[in-house]
Amino acid sequence: MTNPVHDVLHFDDFALDMMGGTLRVAASDIMLRPKTAAVLEQLLRQAGQPVPREALLDAVWPGISVTDDSLTQCVSEIRRALGAAGPRLLRTLPRRGYMIVTTLHVAPAAPALVPQPAALPRRPSLLASAALAASLAALVIAAVAFFEPGPAQVAAAPAISAPRQAQELIAEARARLSGPGAHEARISAAMPLFEQALALDPRSAEAASELAFGHANRVASRLSTDPAADLAMAVRFAERAMQLAPEASIAQHAQAVVLRHQGRFAEALPLFESAGRDPERITARAGVGLMHLLLGAPERAVPPLETLLLEAPEHPFFGTWRVSLGLARLMGGIGDHGAADFAAAAPRGTILSRPERLAHQLAALSLNGEAQAAARLRALLERLAPDMLAEPPSRFAMSNEPAYLARFEERIATPLRQWGWAGR
Repeated sequence: MTNPVHDVLHFDDFALDMMGGTLRVAASDIMLRPKTAAVLEQLLRQAGQPVPREALLDAVWPGISVTDDSLTQCVSEIRRALGAAGPRLLRTLPRRGYMIVTTLHVAPAAPALVPQPAALPRRPSLLASAALAASLAALVIAAVAFFEPGPAQVAAAPAISAPRQAQELIAEARARLSGPGAHEARISAAMPLFEQALALDPRSAEAASELAFGHANRVASRLSTDPAADLAMAVRFAERAMQLAPEASIAQHAQAVVLRHQGRFAEALPLFESAGRDPERITARAGVGLMHLLLGAPERAVPPLETLLLEAPEHPFFGTWRVSLGLARLMGGIGDHGAADFAAAAPRGTILSRPERLAHQLAALSLNGEAQAAARLRALLERLAPDMLAEPPSRFAMSNEPAYLARFEERIATPLRQWGWAGR
């Protein structure tokens, strides 16, 4: 006689046993909460496909009204259970849901045998009866000892290594970065976890790189209360990451970001290109386009930026990439000079403020000869940011490279001065 057979979901080095609610890895079982196991099962059954949050909520909590926090907690527990493989296997798709990137193999669990009672002699002797009674008594004592172990019988749980704990903290911090809420709040929630991870594992190039990104992002998004201090910290952590793992794409990406903030665009470009060969480093590929733009070669910036917009239309930085593409078209005299890009980026949020984006759109409309549309935009800017019009157009320059400044003067500064901007 056997127990009912059930499926075990095998993927990478893991096996999810839904009946036992365990995730097996390296001959060890990690117990999962029932809902956490159910979320993982749903993702595995649709491996390689985006699974919307709503679909997961409906499948795991049918007919029950729960908040997104319940699902977020389950996803965080899955990432912790997956350990170092978590960031690679379980991906958060902003505003879309989640996706497990793996190959699933479903196999039936090995049926557990139920022992059969041995055949007894028809007329047991007294000696045999006594032996049988003793055996039964021993089985009862053993069963009680098994199900009610004393303190000496409880096996100590294996200690989790510091590098493994650091990976779990990194996974949790990344989950917070991609979660809901304002950009600064997400960075503030993630940074202490990256710091703890680096303290636990001082050789973690991942933790050092993430800290470099965090400090640099505060500067880039104008959320830093002390930009010089944040940039200095970004430099420190990027250098540490490169010392630990100079060939790692994440370390190269962090160093490239720091060089960009230091205005060393020519040095940053090859690092962005190298890091961008890693499929995970999508923002590094955006850096390639931006470096070409800042070095005064906007025509070379257009192809990588156009590819990114097609590749990741739901990415949080989509609006910024669309504005960067508009700047490349404006500086390069391409098409409509980026007028449509500046307009389309409006609802998505960009690295430029609204008045700054509108100013570049005004320059594009002026170059297109759309005088009436340009006049309406000029009047809107007069209401939104009258002080900005009193400043010279040079405030919009993003680079001091001679090739960039020549394009900037022709394509941005001159048209803006024609529409009433202050002098140089």
